Amino acid sequence: MTHRWWFAAAFAIPLACGRGSDGPSPTPAKPMTMSPLDLKLLADPATLAMADRPRFQVGFAITNRSASIIDPKAWDAVLLVNGQRAPAWDLAVQNGAHDDSWTHLPANQTISMSWPLGEALFEAPGDYHLVLQLAGAESKVDVRVTP
Repeated sequence: MTHRWWFAAAFAIPLACGRGSDGPSPTPAKPMTMSPLDLKLLADPATLAMADRPRFQVGFAITNRSASIIDPKAWDAVLLVNGQRAPAWDLAVQNGAHDDSWTHLPANQTISMSWPLGEALFEAPGDYHLVLQLAGAESKVDVRVTP
């Protein structure tokens, strides 16, 4: 009887301290916070021929859902094409002239911009999965390029 009590106590103490036989207990998950941004990936057209790549436009619409002016940090938007970062997108977004809304977006207002990047993004016919990421928000579009 004495041995059973000691055995139970030996395992109860580490469990009460937050440790089991596998080491420290996992950290509780933090509650998810909503992004103040509504992000939309713009891609037009969604189906195009190789010869039509020069007219393909890709861009974003970013809406401030908060009650105050925010910096949407549009320059930090990342475009993935079939899981790979698109360098042509980075060059387009980070260069050129932009108005003040790119750094001071009023509440409930939207900025949008597009660039002709079809030739840089689509090297061959096929199906392409585009994912735009910014500040924890994500938007996806599928594009088909035919021969």
